[in-house]
Amino acid sequence: MDSREMRHVVTWDQFVSPPTIGDLVEVMMLARWIASQGRRTLFVVVTGEYRQDWPLSDHQIFESTQIEIAKRLALRHQIDVLQMTWDEFESRILIDPDAYIVFRNRVEVRKEIYTRSLSLLNRLVAKDKEKRRDQWLLDSSELSTSVLNSSKIFIGGDYVAWGVRNRAVSPERNIGESEFRLLYLALLNRSRGSPIVIVSDHESCEFFKKVAHKFGFVCLFSADYSESFLDDAAIALGGKIFFQVRGGGMGEVALYSKLPFEMSYTLSPPRKTIRKSQITAWQTSQQIFDELDSQDMSLHLPKFDLRNVL
Repeated sequence: MDSREMRHVVTWDQFVSPPTIGDLVEVMMLARWIASQGRRTLFVVVTGEYRQDWPLSDHQIFESTQIEIAKRLALRHQIDVLQMTWDEFESRILIDPDAYIVFRNRVEVRKEIYTRSLSLLNRLVAKDKEKRRDQWLLDSSELSTSVLNSSKIFIGGDYVAWGVRNRAVSPERNIGESEFRLLYLALLNRSRGSPIVIVSDHESCEFFKKVAHKFGFVCLFSADYSESFLDDAAIALGGKIFFQVRGGGMGEVALYSKLPFEMSYTLSPPRKTIRKSQITAWQTSQQIFDELDSQDMSLHLPKFDLRNVL
């Protein structure tokens, strides 16, 4: 059977995948691109066994969050999302002659695919002669409509979204007080009067609220309006531009969108840029990515001009 007629299966095996959301988004976006080509697509979450970095006490919360996000991202392209154990996956999917399993050689021996999905997707998009790029990329309205109606600023979309992070877990991805101050003042200079909206989790927002109050900075915080990662993602993509240095999974959301952005963060191997200031084959001239190879924040200050942002 021609592989184009088969059901394409993209797998998220929690036994070899992290509890993080950004990595899940990368794999889910591969499934979205496949579905956008008119192929029947199934996204399987293999549950019941967890990689060692999953919190033992909260793994059900992380799992339900991942399922919720996968199902939301699947809706627009009618991707089926199923949960099953590894034994069920072996008996129902691996032996199915009608199933074309993406990265089958890795999936069969339970190796992760999230580190490989971006590279494959770059090759697929680069070879797509019809260049149907916009069909599969994310936009704010599909992520959450309610949160975008919770503020006049969100409704107008005339704001700069800034992804920041300060948490006890993975401190190497954090922005500290002095860095926040430097970047805020630079963003204020670039925003041309547009509000600055901090987009992050509740813990991080509470930290940066204290910093903002200390220095008299005026900004909004997504945690005051958001009830979920999807709400945060909608806010991140709902403005004029998204900015991030280091930080968390919100950068992955922006990466798979049409929104203008400027981002600098460290890439974990084997991910790599494909050319200067570009990490994806679908990036536009208003989407700038620089791999963070220096701790000098002055090298990563915002450079955008809102007058030129479409």
